[in-house]
Formats: sequence, structure tokens, C-alpha cells
Amino acid sequence: MYINETYENELLDKVKKTDWRQYKGPKDYAYKKVYPAFEDLVLLREEKNKLKVSSDLKYAVGNDHGARYYPAVLSALPFLIDLLTHSEREPVRNCALEILSDWISFFEPELGSYTAIQEDELARFVSHAIRDYSENPAAKESTRNEELLAGIRTFLLR
Repeated sequence: MYINETYENELLDKVKKTDWRQYKGPKDYAYKKVYPAFEDLVLLREEKNKLKVSSDLKYAVGNDHGARYYPAVLSALPFLIDLLTHSEREPVRNCALEILSDWISFFEPELGSYTAIQEDELARFVSHAIRDYSENPAAKESTRNEELLAGIRTFLLR
């Protein structure tokens, strides 16, 4: 069973209603790009668009080139995990898992002027959320997604 249009709309409505401005921090954080990036991920249907969608989301809540995630990950990560929990669309799942893999393996927190959390707390939040999902994925994964999850688990054991 594939994720249905009602669920897609409900998730996107939650993303749209999130006050992304509350996560102001680094000067290049562009909160207006978060919703369109999530919309592109939820509506992803073709593999050929996956790299752009992944990069756009990582830039929306961080700096993909600089390997940084910003405080917006506090809301973005639960939405990604919710999408992984409910979507059976392979391009969506693979793209979301690749984002999680990058965040846990290569990225570091950057707060800028955001003061509601410390960098080590943000890193722990990301690590715990990704570990919790990787240990209990919601669906049987494709071979490539199982490899991503195995890589995440291996990284977390270091």
C-alpha cells in the first residue's frame, strides 16, 4: 500500500503550519525554503530528481556544502521520520534515508544566533532520533535502503 494523498496533504499541512522562523540562527538560514523542499520530497516520484530534492532539503535546514544542519532540524527530522514511517514510495524513502545518513555521518550542528539549545544537545537530538528509527524501521526496506540503514547503525556504534 502506498502513502495516500490524504496523508501527503496532512503531512505537508503540518510542515506548512510549523513556524520555521523560530529557528533563526545562521545568517544563511532561509526558512521560506523549508516547506517547498519538503513538498518536493513528499511528491518525489522519479529517481532522476532525487539528488536535487535531497540537496534542497539539506540546504533548507542547513548547509549541504558545509555539512551543517541548523536548529530547524528539531522539527524537520521528526517530519522525515514520520514520512519514513508511512511512505512506501521507494524514491521518497531512499531520499529521506540518504538525508539521515548524511546528517548522522558527515554533518555537524551550527546554531548561529539560536540560543534555545546548545550544539552538543542538538547533535544528541539528531543522533538519538536517527538511531531510534534505524533500529526499528517501519517497513521492509529495499536492498539499497537496508545498506543505508546498516551504514547508519555502523556509524552509530563507533
